[in-house]
Amino acid sequence: MDFKNIVLTFSEKRILKWSRHHLVKVKYCKRLLRLKLVTETKTGTPGNMPVGTGLCKISDLGIDYLLHRKDLNRTRFAIPIIVSIIANIVISLIKPEIPLLLQHLQQLISKYLF
Repeated sequence: MDFKNIVLTFSEKRILKWSRHHLVKVKYCKRLLRLKLVTETKTGTPGNMPVGTGLCKISDLGIDYLLHRKDLNRTRFAIPIIVSIIANIVISLIKPEIPLLLQHLQQLISKYLF
């Protein structure tokens, strides 16, 4: 399933995460049921039709969605953090050499312009 098209509200994400360890009432997760991210728990005796309990738990698709979002957030935030760390290291290494670089630049400018 293409999870890129699914956008959940904050409360729906919280309910989905909560349903990993607890049962949630159906009235709180109707949209999640339509998206098949949660399933309604059923009870029944052998030979009879299963009857819904009115409680939901996360489905395999819901677990896959949470893992997809976790990977997406990792890539969204890891790359800028790595780039900023590398930039800070480069700046801290170049910082003592800036006056010398400016002096060489000034000499080059004066040599070619005058």
